[in-house]
Amino acid sequence: TVDAGTITEFKGSLANLLTAYGSNGITGLDNENIELIDTSVSVTDLNTLDGYTSGTINASSVTDISGPVSLLNTAYSSQGIINLGTAIAVTDSITSISDINLLDNLSSGIIDTTTITTLTGNSASANTAYESALSADSTETDGFSNLGNEKIILSDAKIDATNLISIAAASSGDIHVSDLVEL
Repeated sequence: TVDAGTITEFKGSLANLLTAYGSNGITGLDNENIELIDTSVSVTDLNTLDGYTSGTINASSVTDISGPVSLLNTAYSSQGIINLGTAIAVTDSITSISDINLLDNLSSGIIDTTTITTLTGNSASANTAYESALSADSTETDGFSNLGNEKIILSDAKIDATNLISIAAASSGDIHVSDLVEL
């Protein structure tokens, strides 16, 4: 076995770093500062690496990151991952509106929501999400791309008609309001 306890910094690809940290032949790794060289990463792998070290992971080279919204939120809220990329691809088909709004607040970039077919949550959260939706010809650098054709399942028992009209105007998908008792 190799004792790597004196190493304080690593620079390399995410795949190679995961191999090193996962190796039974290398001991003493747990508090190194890491600089990634990848431009594209899976959020699952990045979060795994984050769990291996108490040091910081500088992800400034990463321009593209993909994965489920919950894991993207974990990465973007981690104190151990810094300078994380700005082209984000969500892989969920169903997600909560509050979760994608949290991702929008944590990140600074374009969040591609192409895979999302169903959003669940309350009308206020839905309006917040659609306010951050970007048109196809937008030059904005922060917000949601490809949002506006998903089914929306609202959990409100009472919805202001103005909010419901606003959601209907923002999405061509069906809006389900089975919990609604007052409009």
